[in-house]
Amino acid sequence: MYRKMTAKRNVTDADREIGARLKMIRLKRRYATPQDFIDAHGEELGIKIVTYRNHERGDGVAGHIDNYARILKTPANFLRYGDGPEDEEGERTVRKENDNNIITLKSLDSTSVSPQSPSNRIPLSDLGAPVEPAHVSVPVVGSLPRNLPVMGLAAGGPGDADFRLNGQIDDYIRRPPALEHVKKAFAVYVVGESMVPRFDEGEPIFVNPSRPPRIGDYVLCELFPTADGEPGPAYVKRLVKKTSEVVELEQFNPPKILTIDANLVKSVYKIMSPADFFI
Repeated sequence: MYRKMTAKRNVTDADREIGARLKMIRLKRRYATPQDFIDAHGEELGIKIVTYRNHERGDGVAGHIDNYARILKTPANFLRYGDGPEDEEGERTVRKENDNNIITLKSLDSTSVSPQSPSNRIPLSDLGAPVEPAHVSVPVVGSLPRNLPVMGLAAGGPGDADFRLNGQIDDYIRRPPALEHVKKAFAVYVVGESMVPRFDEGEPIFVNPSRPPRIGDYVLCELFPTADGEPGPAYVKRLVKKTSEVVELEQFNPPKILTIDANLVKSVYKIMSPADFFI
């Protein structure tokens, strides 16, 4: 008996960047998980959740860009190349109206105040100096330096461990602007599905070691080695409790709380949230 084999698609760096931009826009449109987005638009797109998760990893996403752009109301060129504004309304702009000597401020979130309302119109005479249009520079993803180390992993680990950090650098990926001057920042690729829908397998997570974790944060928890010459087990979970005695971590699949003796914990790193990239 022969089993039909399908060719594995070659996912390029450009494909992964498209997937990363797709996920970013999905989160900005308030779809907290891939499942939320597919529940709302899967039938219209004609795809299932597994296919969409692959698209956020860059696998097969290129042929669906126009459909995603239409549904998420974002320019296709932004999804495809990272060029231009990420919203159809454009970046925040300052428009000068010469006819009546006022300026109008317009923003993406200006839904409750009309640009033409008195509260949003500022006489130039009140500003004290001529006002020039503002220009906002948005970095293109392809221009970001590829110098953020991706730490290597050793497969498996004891008990409920997701993996082991082997101390080696496996790869370098593009460094987000928020980590531009953080020398010890690093990334790790998620192993397993214990944190789906928050983190998918193969998704990169970013760590800024200078930012301490708080209860409720998603974290990378590394334990001391259990044997000489071996790296310690590590977990990607949600921090529930941290005292001098125990560290409690939550996982989603299957739902479980892990209680770890604090003396066994080497480091607890905060995983950067979407908001952290803009702070």
